[in-house]
Amino acid sequence: MPGSPSSPPTLRLLQRRTMRVLVVAQLLGACGLAAGGTAGALLAEQLSGGPAAAGLPLAMLVLGSGLAAVVVTRVMSSHGRRVGLSAAYLAGAVGAGQVVAAAAWGSWPLLLAGCGLLGGGNAAVMLARYAAADVASRRARSISVVVAAASVGAVVGPNLLGPAGALAGAVGLPAPTGLFLLAIPAFLGAALVLVLFLRPDPLQVAEAATPTTRRPATAGGRAELASL
Repeated sequence: MPGSPSSPPTLRLLQRRTMRVLVVAQLLGACGLAAGGTAGALLAEQLSGGPAAAGLPLAMLVLGSGLAAVVVTRVMSSHGRRVGLSAAYLAGAVGAGQVVAAAAWGSWPLLLAGCGLLGGGNAAVMLARYAAADVASRRARSISVVVAAASVGAVVGPNLLGPAGALAGAVGLPAPTGLFLLAIPAFLGAALVLVLFLRPDPLQVAEAATPTTRRPATAGGRAELASL
């Protein structure tokens, strides 16, 4: 049973598989999020012509994260972690694509809209910790591993600003757009990993074990809203 000191061999195998999948998805997703936190302000300054609006992209990302957390939690409650988290990553990929388009067209409103959708990727990275706890025998340890994986991705991502800027310059875009170009495949890759390999769905396994007393998705969503 999830959360007990000892687990059957089948459940232990599921725990290991779930953790491997989540760690890979976290590394990719957190790398993608570096665009919103690092490059968004630089791009906003270039498009607006001054530093006064540099904080708005991050504000939109935080707002989008909060809204996405509510929506994704509802989706996970009905359809499981795999569907909810992968959909959030897809929203982040769409948002990154909108930001690239905004840079190409010089559109300030499109930049803000894209950063809002990028919040879906942030919500996925934050909510993944609850997927790690669904079938874990040592929940605190599992959550810490997933959070640590996201931290590694968050450190690696900003360090790609130089190479990514060169890539953006090669296609005629402002240098800060480079991280958004990398965020698109990063988010898509995270979504693909979850869709293909997060099987069986950990939340559905946990609910099958304790269907009436345990609702991890709802509790997770409320806790996450408090931390955003």
